[in-house]
Amino acid sequence: MTQRLFGRFALGFAVGYILGARAGRERYRQMVGWWNSFAGNPMIIRAAERGKDLVEGGGRALAEQVQRRVSSSEPLTRNASTTWPEDRSPAGHVLSDR
Repeated sequence: MTQRLFGRFALGFAVGYILGARAGRERYRQMVGWWNSFAGNPMIIRAAERGKDLVEGGGRALAEQVQRRVSSSEPLTRNASTTWPEDRSPAGHVLSDR
């Protein structure tokens, strides 16, 4: 009885696997075709290039703004302590062996 049930299950699994793999391959090819037609569209290509230019320009503007603010401000370490109390890091690790 168990062997017969297992045989039927194995047969059903094999048939489902083969049919699913064949359908999966066809669906994959269909999706690749859709993507290629989408990505190859000149309007999409122009939009992607425009987005890239905006991001690069924004990055440059941000870097320039940070540079201006940093160069116009006082050094941050002028009044700051350079050592941790008891020669320990914030995580509590000993930094020196006294």
